[in-house]
Amino acid sequence: MSSAHGREPIVVGVDPDPSKRLALAWAADEADRRGLPVRLVHAQGVPTGGYRTGEALPSWEEWNRTLHEAGAEVLKEAVAFV
Repeated sequence: MSSAHGREPIVVGVDPDPSKRLALAWAADEADRRGLPVRLVHAQGVPTGGYRTGEALPSWEEWNRTLHEAGAEVLKEAVAFV
């Protein structure tokens, strides 16, 4: 996947745990040394915590919104770190 300027970005997966940022640090350093953009990727495939057995599960819309908000926060923190 090429960026808008035709240069291949350094792609790195972002873990939500701040103590697991070694790959993110490497990618940022590598991109800087090569003069390339960085593409941060975060995937979250499980429902967010906080729902106990027996509780009514959230609607698809609420669950989807919550996942997107959590993912956006993870990426926001990763960008601040870089």
